[in-house]
Amino acid sequence: MQIQEQEKIYVPKPGRRSPIFRLFLGIGAFLFLLPLLLYLPSVLKDTDEKRIERQFYKAHKAVLTRDYPVMEQLLSASYDGTVGLSKKEALEIAKFVLGRTENLDINILTLEIALEDASTARVHSSFEYSGYWVGSNIYNRVPLSGGLPRDVPGEANVLFTKEESGWMIGHVDLVLNGYKYK
Repeated sequence: MQIQEQEKIYVPKPGRRSPIFRLFLGIGAFLFLLPLLLYLPSVLKDTDEKRIERQFYKAHKAVLTRDYPVMEQLLSASYDGTVGLSKKEALEIAKFVLGRTENLDINILTLEIALEDASTARVHSSFEYSGYWVGSNIYNRVPLSGGLPRDVPGEANVLFTKEESGWMIGHVDLVLNGYKYK
């Protein structure tokens, strides 16, 4: 039997890349990562608008879960809204109203934040809401919103003031079913 000679295949040894290849590889990696490096600081920067937005959604969650201690933390000591003339009165109204609602759901449609100065911001939000008012003397369960021909979104105008502990709610105007609550 005869053994045939096989062709030898050249396999480069590891770590033996040319300096030009390394240079192109480094430039390619840098160009690939450059947009990410430029984008990250803008995402990670915590602006006043983001802080206010977080506070607004924290209040939204507190209303849905009936978390009165969180509501109290979010209201400024100098609160003077149309929903309660003081912080204490606003919390009492919230306890009364939320205690008589069932299946409350609030879906935020828009949230517009406008900084007036370094310590004041106005927030306008429109939202859809649903649920039932219970315990009425006339009807046992009344839908909160709706009617013909369609639902009317609610609106909230909130004034946030910057205090030592952060952005606090200083004033609230609430419009539900076209009626401004006072």
